[in-house]
Amino acid sequence: MLSHPPASALEAVIFHSVTRQQLRATIKRLGISQVETSRRLGVDPSTVRRWLSGARRIPEPVAILLRTWLTERPRRGRRPRGSRP
Repeated sequence: MLSHPPASALEAVIFHSVTRQQLRATIKRLGISQVETSRRLGVDPSTVRRWLSGARRIPEPVAILLRTWLTERPRRGRRPRGSRP
């Protein structure tokens, strides 16, 4: 019989792929504000502030999207995939 890892171990795998320092560096590298980051991710600006302060974990889908934004080279006048118009 297979056993499942405890919830805390599972949460560590799912949520801890991007640190708040990495998030801050990514925002800086992209040249966007926290408010713009929240708008592109479709979350409230307070959510981004909580991620940056360490009060909330950064969800894996957000980490994946940020990595995508960093690796894509947007064409002139286009936003990265996953961002809102």
